[in-house]
Amino acid sequence: MPKPDSTDPEEWAYYNHDPQNSKFSALDKIDTGNVAQLKKIWQFEDTTVDGSGLFFNPIVVRGKMIVLLPSNHLAALDLSTGRVLWQFVPDTSNTYNWSRSINYYKSEDGHSDLVYFIFGAGPYCLHAETGLRVASFGTQGKVDLFEGLEYDSTKLDKIFITSNAPGVIYKDLFIVGSKVPDELPSLPGDIRAFNRITGRIAWTFHTIPKPGEYGAETWGPNPREKNGGANCWAGMALDEKRGIVFIPTASPSFDFYGADRPGQNLFGNCLLALDANTGSRLWHFQTTHHDLWDRDNGSPPNLLTVNHNGRDIDAVGIVTKMAYLYLFNRETGEPLFPIEEVPVDTVSTMPGEKPGLLNLFLPNQFLLPDKDLNRNILAKLRLPLHNTSKMKFKTWLQNRNLRTTQSVRIVIIACGTWRRQLGRRLTQSAHQCLIRQLQ
Repeated sequence: MPKPDSTDPEEWAYYNHDPQNSKFSALDKIDTGNVAQLKKIWQFEDTTVDGSGLFFNPIVVRGKMIVLLPSNHLAALDLSTGRVLWQFVPDTSNTYNWSRSINYYKSEDGHSDLVYFIFGAGPYCLHAETGLRVASFGTQGKVDLFEGLEYDSTKLDKIFITSNAPGVIYKDLFIVGSKVPDELPSLPGDIRAFNRITGRIAWTFHTIPKPGEYGAETWGPNPREKNGGANCWAGMALDEKRGIVFIPTASPSFDFYGADRPGQNLFGNCLLALDANTGSRLWHFQTTHHDLWDRDNGSPPNLLTVNHNGRDIDAVGIVTKMAYLYLFNRETGEPLFPIEEVPVDTVSTMPGEKPGLLNLFLPNQFLLPDKDLNRNILAKLRLPLHNTSKMKFKTWLQNRNLRTTQSVRIVIIACGTWRRQLGRRLTQSAHQCLIRQLQ
């Protein structure tokens, strides 16, 4: 179970409660026995615009609830009465983002708290008491995420950068990822740390390496100019004690085509462990080589302690789109459970495309609970049915000569989603492809 940090139990100071993303609250006064007795005390509505909806958890700190309204205004409400304490109106932006990107810096004296809020291409820094910009941060309280990136200024009408997920605050650093176009043209999804006081860039980790950097050999020529992506849009986790920030990255752009980016494409589709002080790489794990299926790592990592082989191990976990849960030793990146790379066919009908030779990662053994299996589909796939439902999946693939990229991919989708009732939550295209494979 995740270990909650020292956050006041009456507060929710982070998007997922704490830097470990535990989503855990120790509050126990409301339970199944009395929830039906709750009565509405106050209600606040954003009357400035019809808006769409709310996509984030409010931040609750020091008696204030900080909320992002459908109008994209940021507001602080009195927690007891719902009274508006202040509202902040960001600069207009042509970039749409369903933002969850709010970070709260809690000062020791209680009078110097700060709010970091990303809207459009600009992280803002605000005084938590008043909602006014902190003039010393960037230019009048705002910095530009385009800063430090290589891009063609003539294509500014086609590219954008923003962040729909919160970063993390570590010491005097505000560490953030980005949301960039999945299609082309795009931008590199570099991870950056801004000085939380001045807004100046303190360090940058190039998720698409520059020449001479680790991983540069896993790309074709000039990938930072002609490709993009490998960004972190899902959110991060922070081990404050060790000074490690854990970052999931998305697929490179274009996310369904890779003929123009031959190679393994580090650090796309990775879980990165970076030194939070310097941005240097400690270790990484790539969940998909040369992604052709938009397999972004779309969930923020979780920090937890697990008892493994009789020892308590501080671990980091990440859940992928394929419904796999990976667990690693936080310090070393060593997997806690065996992971196997399976060779697949690299022949493609797409001109110039060269799929990854070892493209899929499989746990050594799959545990398939009988009660969750759809037996009709299992019968068509000819999967073994027995009481323990334990199978060596690689052997099963080899025995049935399922070697094509499509066949392996579809079977993986199927076996990774039994608990989702196999297709109920799949995208329409994946679902149709699965049905065709089964017929």
